[in-house]
Amino acid sequence: MMAYDGVTILDFTAYQLGPLGTMLLADLGANVIKVEPPRGEMGRRIFTDETGFSGFFESLNRGKKSIVLDLKEEADRERALRLVEKVDVVTENFASGTMDAFGLGYEAVSERNPRIVYVSATGFGPRGPLASAPGFDATAQAFSGLMDAQSAGPEAPPSPMLYGLADSVGGLMFSHAVSIGLLSRERSGRGMKIDVSLIGSLLFIQSPNVVETLSIGRQPYMKMRLFPTFGPYLCADGKWLMLASVNPKEWKAICQAIEREDLFEDAEMASSRWRSAHGDQVEPLLEEAFAGRDREHWLELLTEGDVPCAPVLEYVDLPGQEQILANAYLTQVEHREKGPVHVVPAPFTFSEPREHTFEPAPQLGADTETILEWASE
Repeated sequence: MMAYDGVTILDFTAYQLGPLGTMLLADLGANVIKVEPPRGEMGRRIFTDETGFSGFFESLNRGKKSIVLDLKEEADRERALRLVEKVDVVTENFASGTMDAFGLGYEAVSERNPRIVYVSATGFGPRGPLASAPGFDATAQAFSGLMDAQSAGPEAPPSPMLYGLADSVGGLMFSHAVSIGLLSRERSGRGMKIDVSLIGSLLFIQSPNVVETLSIGRQPYMKMRLFPTFGPYLCADGKWLMLASVNPKEWKAICQAIEREDLFEDAEMASSRWRSAHGDQVEPLLEEAFAGRDREHWLELLTEGDVPCAPVLEYVDLPGQEQILANAYLTQVEHREKGPVHVVPAPFTFSEPREHTFEPAPQLGADTETILEWASE
């Protein structure tokens, strides 16, 4: 049995944040009914190949059912309300006020089903002067301070992180909101509305940096290396190695690995505070050493010395990584046109194995007839 077996979600979301959140719940057993306009949601047309296949859409919508409803038509809005009476959760990430205009806002929906859990996502939150402003991943990174914090300093240009980060974090918060609503309903017998936003989600994951800046006035900016033993180094084979060393014992192991025990024995170099303050002196020594041998050589020696480190991998490297495969962090689904397609499932490992077959993203409207018949029963 999966955690969300028996939970049915009527999903009006599009693009990334909402679809990721509901797909995570589908991975865990929820029955997710994706409601799409006649042309399909926009995600189907993002980053398509020559066959029309969208890895973007596939990565966010596997395991769902698809129905087509034109919410501009009164008859289809009534069909949506009939579905509301049969489901546990409604999710949406339209611009603020859109669902109300369709007659599918929380007040209207809860009248038809008082136990409904209604989760909405916006860019800037449900209140305030920007409540109705459109929200996008890039604008959320900018407004939340993340784009500035990722830069090299106050005079440097802003630097976005991987686009989609805000949507991905927001999607995790979105799925968590569904869980909160269901648990609350289990205890109170009543449904509720919960709002999630891109800005709130990004601020939350930046809370250590935000608090440090606002409480002691020190804003951390991104550097290639946080300090000499915490950052990437290029090896002889052109591959990168990431060091994440923070304590004196690890510094000794690094010095032994690169055959520079003299650095550890040096009174100044032995101080992590000194090394951090004098990276311009320490880093060239490490750069020269690591450039002398291939990455695998260093990984073996540093791992033996219990130094936290890892290869800097590319996405194409992941399917060949034993650690990834052993934990099923990547799997494949059989796509009706593309054949086997790699997907990233929910990253949970349970003490009791769950039998779950991952299905590809649905064809547009594939389940419309079946689901509308179910709604009319």
